[in-house]
Amino acid sequence: MFWSLTLRDIMIVLDGVMERERRQAMQQRAVMYATSKLTAIAHHDPKSLPDADRFIKGSDAPQRFATDDEISTYFMVRAAKSKNQKQLRNTQ
Repeated sequence: MFWSLTLRDIMIVLDGVMERERRQAMQQRAVMYATSKLTAIAHHDPKSLPDADRFIKGSDAPQRFATDDEISTYFMVRAAKSKNQKQLRNTQ
């Protein structure tokens, strides 16, 4: 399958891998930050620690997911931007 991929296909895969790595690093930094803040709160004012279950689960607000129309619009806009960038490179 690899040999049938174009250079553009490979770049898309590599961009996805880089984005996943960036996102994982941000999540890890967020966990480290939350741990340090909770440690400081526990040391200085233990009564103000948030409830563990609520903190772990996050907000009580219901999570909203994107609709099919929003997802398709997002990808159409990305494709149009990519096409415009390609046309700009070809004219230069």
